[in-house]
Amino acid sequence: MANHFQNFHALVVGVGFYINRAFSPLPATINDAEDLYKALLEHGYHPANVRLLTSEEATLRQMRDELSHLSSIQGGGSTVLIFFSGHGWRPANAADEDSHSHQGYLCLREADLLDMEGTSLSAEEFSRALCAIKAERIVVILDCCHANGTAQIKLVGSDMRWKSGLSEAVYQTLSQGGGRVIIASCKEDEQSYIRMRGDNSVFTYYFVEALRSGASSDGFIRIVDIFDKAAQEVTRAVRTLAQATGEDCRQTPILKAEVQSNFPIAFDEHRGQHGEDGAIQSPATPQPSATFINRGDNHGVQVNVGKHDGPSYTATTMNFGMGGKKSDNTQ
Repeated sequence: MANHFQNFHALVVGVGFYINRAFSPLPATINDAEDLYKALLEHGYHPANVRLLTSEEATLRQMRDELSHLSSIQGGGSTVLIFFSGHGWRPANAADEDSHSHQGYLCLREADLLDMEGTSLSAEEFSRALCAIKAERIVVILDCCHANGTAQIKLVGSDMRWKSGLSEAVYQTLSQGGGRVIIASCKEDEQSYIRMRGDNSVFTYYFVEALRSGASSDGFIRIVDIFDKAAQEVTRAVRTLAQATGEDCRQTPILKAEVQSNFPIAFDEHRGQHGEDGAIQSPATPQPSATFINRGDNHGVQVNVGKHDGPSYTATTMNFGMGGKKSDNTQ
């Protein structure tokens, strides 16, 4: 692509295969990461600013190193996108589940349920890493609630139980901070499905499709627009699966954020507006008005962005509803 935004940065992770057999392989997550990586390069991201970690490279050490690198990026209109597709786990002990509600882990390649703190990225550590990133806008996409046939595990010789997915409290914690958007593939009590072809996770497939086709007339691809488009397609696809199988299949993508506008995360040069020197023109300033979006009975999407309060925008919170990745499957 001829035009790049030097202030667009991304870390894209798809684990795929785990060393520990307690974690089932998820080859589709590698495709998720590779497809998003390609789509970002096609839509305004410079190759030097996008890091792809899959398979053997999707380790805890590499993840930490890349997050540390992102912390060196200065603000000034910069946008950082972090994508993770793989297993996510949280404590499931009924007696103390409330006390662990903010505890959860992104499981990298070497994840071990006997040593989650030492082998996986905890929500607490991830939240600290996000706070260290000085970018003006941060988008985190987690397609990580992968049950894949093992919804709960009790370790031999231990009273600790684990369940797949992350809690709503974890997503809420991660979303705290101005300009930060957290997207998850499904609610904590749902499954996150893999397409029947086995090629991609349903959510990531439709998110990438929305990114590739979701440019506005000015060429900019805005976060709320493509989320809404992807969420509708996910809900439709999983509803079709439920009708075909007679099973109770549900998947409701969620978005939590504190933002002042529906900001761009990518650019389509074929639709974008260019100045006389060929440079990409900056996106128009959002109008100072509230925006509400509602979709369907089960897809309770409500957005309030750019709400006007005097001479400036008031940061508001968006909640798009809100679980596990299951490989039996949609189209």
